[in-house]
Amino acid sequence: MSTHDETFHFPFISNLLPRKVGAQKSLFQQRSVLMKEKALCLDDDPLSLRLVEHLLKKRYEVISCATMDSAIRAVRSHSLDLFLCDYHLGERFTGAEAYDRLRKEFGYNPVHRILITSYPSPEIEAETLASGFDRVFAKPLRQEFQLHCLNLKMPRIRNIIAAG
Repeated sequence: MSTHDETFHFPFISNLLPRKVGAQKSLFQQRSVLMKEKALCLDDDPLSLRLVEHLLKKRYEVISCATMDSAIRAVRSHSLDLFLCDYHLGERFTGAEAYDRLRKEFGYNPVHRILITSYPSPEIEAETLASGFDRVFAKPLRQEFQLHCLNLKMPRIRNIIAAG
């Protein structure tokens, strides 16, 4: 009788175990699929656009638009779940007027609408909420804005973006 009767040996088990955890993780990341909602951010300030992109990148693919024309192109070509807009968009119109135009002329009806302004006031907030926005945030944008946007309840995720 052998001394190893109750011992099991698997000579090829080392081939089944990953050799490098880091290599396996990157392979997994390459093959995995990230699901992100899309957000449209309309603001004539490029620094604000970059800040919003940075704050929301964990959950959203942010499509940044500095002009109304680029926002119209984005609405026509993407399904956008979140609309973020600055109140003062140059001298021609406000964020509430921009949303109203996108809604009426192009049928844009995002799940959530958030207005961002450098000059918060009760009048701006009342006008904005009456025009269909959910919330108003004052610049500079802080953690409260980020947490609010990242924790919004959305319907089933539709947009699939492959990780690369």
